[in-house]
Amino acid sequence: MAANFKKKRPCASSSRNPSVPAGSKVSIGNNQLLVSCGVPSLDNILGGGIPVGSLLLIEEDVHSTFSNILLRYFMAEGVLNGHGLLLACSCDGKANGILKKLPAPVDEDLENLGTAGESAASNAAKDGGDELKIAWRYKYLPSKEMPGKGAKFGNYFDLSKVMDQSSFSGLFVKTILPTNSAMDTSKQISSKITHSYRNMLQQIKHILKDYSIHSSTPGKSILRLAIESFGSPLWQEYTSLHEIMASLSWFLLALKSLLRTSFGVCIVTIPVHLFQDAACTRRLEQCVDHAVQLESFAGSKNDKNPAFKDYNGLIHIKKKSRINSLIGHDIDTSDWAFKLKRKKFCIEKLHLPPDLSETVSRTQNDSKRTQVGERKLCSLSGSNTSKLLDF
Repeated sequence: MAANFKKKRPCASSSRNPSVPAGSKVSIGNNQLLVSCGVPSLDNILGGGIPVGSLLLIEEDVHSTFSNILLRYFMAEGVLNGHGLLLACSCDGKANGILKKLPAPVDEDLENLGTAGESAASNAAKDGGDELKIAWRYKYLPSKEMPGKGAKFGNYFDLSKVMDQSSFSGLFVKTILPTNSAMDTSKQISSKITHSYRNMLQQIKHILKDYSIHSSTPGKSILRLAIESFGSPLWQEYTSLHEIMASLSWFLLALKSLLRTSFGVCIVTIPVHLFQDAACTRRLEQCVDHAVQLESFAGSKNDKNPAFKDYNGLIHIKKKSRINSLIGHDIDTSDWAFKLKRKKFCIEKLHLPPDLSETVSRTQNDSKRTQVGERKLCSLSGSNTSKLLDF
């Protein structure tokens, strides 16, 4: 008796992610919604992007030069995708400086040239032969991570140009400054968090209500939250290192719990070099989802090292996200370096030169000495040889 088998095609309405917000994509690895941080090379290191609802910690370099660049990339990517922006800075001047110096996107003519080449290649493939046939069970599965409609995932920016302020029209843009004003004690999340941190946390919680995952509003956008130089002396009055670390840790844990139930993603930059304690840094890394350290060569002994002459610093991945997975994204290498050009910020694998000038000269000198020593040993008698071999 023949089996009554009928092929069933997957329906679009039965997708696990029926509506993908603009400027985001769904990871085929763990079905997690991802957004770009503005640097495509860093997105690849983090597993395709930053998961929505996660917290990324950037350990600042000594002069906070490159961490501010990453922060501006993150905000500029949100402007192009129509995301909401929430910027928290230690003072009003820094907030206005960051928003007014966002890098401009790369000229669209280059992108149109690339898309034209792809379309021409696809047309030539169709004219040259039949369509590629695959098994029916794989035909309707996505072959790559599908981005949201109406926006491009992972844009390129030009640091030499500033984004036009008209691009902010129609977007939700808000800045938060530290304040020590009194607040309702019934809404305090933890008594170990200082007043300025608790006030900021309450403001973030109020704004994230409009981006909740339980909201039934169609076409929900994503909120990008950026906190600049968090934990620096400009944020609060220093009392003791123990109280500061306790307040920072509790704040990061509370913020991560708020992001888990919302369409929000956050980047926090912290000057960990001010703490001068590796244990404190590891404690903060355990309170976030991702942790990235920027090590700049400016003012260090590696600045004049010929091995790093083509780079401005190293980037270390201290912690990988494990959302919807057990081990997180697999990184093939841990040696990453970054360099700042006139128009862009690049992150690539660290490639050392095969032979350095110092090493080559030293090798040549050593070989000459070895040859001279061999000649002397061959020409000397046994009594003299014993003196040369005396250790």
